[in-house]
Amino acid sequence: MAGFEQELMIEVGALAVGAAQPYVLRQYADTKFGAVIPQLGVYGTPSAIGGLVGGVVAAAAIVGMMTGKGLRDPMHQKVALAYGVPALVGSLIMASLTQTVSAASPQAVFRPQTGGVPAAMSPAARNYASLSQAQRLQQSVL
Repeated sequence: MAGFEQELMIEVGALAVGAAQPYVLRQYADTKFGAVIPQLGVYGTPSAIGGLVGGVVAAAAIVGMMTGKGLRDPMHQKVALAYGVPALVGSLIMASLTQTVSAASPQAVFRPQTGGVPAAMSPAARNYASLSQAQRLQQSVL
């Protein structure tokens, strides 16, 4: 058995790893691989999948606490919860803030979409998109 201070440090370490995991995976793995499972959209990136795995770890700890099956050691249950909950919540929040992800092009990492006119628009649509709101109102048909 570990002492109280040692158990506390292990739990704090698991909490830090669980909280840092989504950010680290987002910065490195998501930019390199993009959507690993394209059918899941933003939830198919490595950071989101890692967070879902953290949620499974937290669920295993909760099942162990409630039923006594799976993780039975209270220390392991606390560490699993300390890791799994922040990993799951952080990944879900990051994935929900992501606009779109494609398998061919890795996603931008926390870069807001900039305004501008897409190149695939027709010349008339580009012209209209470049107008100010007042100019658009003057051209509107009532």
